[in-house]
Amino acid sequence: MKREKKKLITYFLIAVITMFCCFGQSLAQTKKQFTFDTKPKTYSLEKNQDLIVFINNIGKYDAVTVEGQVGQANNIEVNGWEVFYNNNGASSADVGASQIERISTLAEQSIEFKGNTLVVTNSLADNKRAAIHLLIPTGIRAKIYVNGELFQNGTFSNSAMVQGSRMVSSDKGYSPRATMLQVMSREKRENTNDESVLRKIDSQTLRKLATKVVSVPKIANKGQSWAIVQVTVNQQGIVASAFYVGGDERLASISSESLKQFTFQPFLVDDKPIIVTSLVSITSSNGEIKLFAEMPK
Repeated sequence: MKREKKKLITYFLIAVITMFCCFGQSLAQTKKQFTFDTKPKTYSLEKNQDLIVFINNIGKYDAVTVEGQVGQANNIEVNGWEVFYNNNGASSADVGASQIERISTLAEQSIEFKGNTLVVTNSLADNKRAAIHLLIPTGIRAKIYVNGELFQNGTFSNSAMVQGSRMVSSDKGYSPRATMLQVMSREKRENTNDESVLRKIDSQTLRKLATKVVSVPKIANKGQSWAIVQVTVNQQGIVASAFYVGGDERLASISSESLKQFTFQPFLVDDKPIIVTSLVSITSSNGEIKLFAEMPK
């Protein structure tokens, strides 16, 4: 009897130890910690040289942040990481930090800098998200394209973040850490009524949606100049704002007053109107102002 009792106690202890081992392993998995290289790749522009950036293959859950830094020389810093998930067949929107398997630095061959042109190409895979962070000195002129769409054109001044094809207002900031947090967090369901989430469209697409066009008055200027104005159009096709981004401030101010009087067909996504924003280029030659113009080379 004693022997049987001893056996039962032994089996019980083995079962308890096994349970604690399994629990400990599970707990350890939920507390995974990852280290990753935070040393940026640095590239230098010549003095007074413009910057052109192409960032390609950015998916819905990838994030790109362009952060401005005051007082920095003509150095461009690039950080990029690939966050690999084990989603076990779950939707990409449902995976969170607990499903992360590893974090790797963006491959060397994914970043190329030549002359004044920076090209960053994200590799495509179903089980990963990319976090890309650019640090650009404020005050330099830059053209930045994300998936072929113009994201910035003119003197760089404000930090911004893009996730997939939309601009996002980050409550976490715009640092490399904030970019990584944006990628690691669970995807929030898009709310097209949220003005902090804006779909970026190119200016020629916006121009084709115009239903009311207002001419810009002539200016007393016999030379040539250019400006960039950011225009935001609400779900009713009304211009909610138009403000200076770069170039000639006077030209931008005059053009903004006319652009505010434009109306547009609402931009539709899944048959629902959404808020959109676009960078409109403006040129003037001998007093004649042209909206939605091609920028001078």
